[in-house]
Amino acid sequence: MPSLILPEQRTRHRNSVQWADAAPARDRIELLLRAGLTMESIAEMCAVHHSQLYVLRNGRRGKPMTKVRASTLNALLAIKSKDIAAHELPPASKVAGDGARTQLQSLYCLGWSIDALHQESGLAKSALRGLRDGDRTTEAFRLKVDALYGRLRGRCAPRVTELDQIRYDNALARAATHGWDQYDAEDTA
Repeated sequence: MPSLILPEQRTRHRNSVQWADAAPARDRIELLLRAGLTMESIAEMCAVHHSQLYVLRNGRRGKPMTKVRASTLNALLAIKSKDIAAHELPPASKVAGDGARTQLQSLYCLGWSIDALHQESGLAKSALRGLRDGDRTTEAFRLKVDALYGRLRGRCAPRVTELDQIRYDNALARAATHGWDQYDAEDTA
């Protein structure tokens, strides 16, 4: 089907688009991701297709974008902290696991191993291991880890049986090996 836009109109349209440096837009995306939003949520909030944001963030064929539409940059900058706070993620949304991972590492500093956390909470060992080792997680699992951390923070893992003591020692050794620390000052009290 032939284009309905005449060649001279295409040139005028191309020249009417305002461009901006892509670096501030990439920085803004990273900031919004660290604040807990997903790429899909960011795309929804600024009315830009998520595939455009992925290309902006990751580049195309290994080359980073140098320019972005000024309207895209302005839409990203228009997302404010109150918008982030009001945005609720669906439970199945994939999110960065950084905060939950830090909580899990903090529990390791108190002797809580994956097995002990599983026994305490019923959370799947594979999901706990994945989070510990750096995987993304779902919003629902992040909330469960947050609740678990709220219950266990400041409380050392049980050492009733010999197996409990071995798990406790192994968790402390793993935390020391990886340089993990308790991130909440109240945990040390």
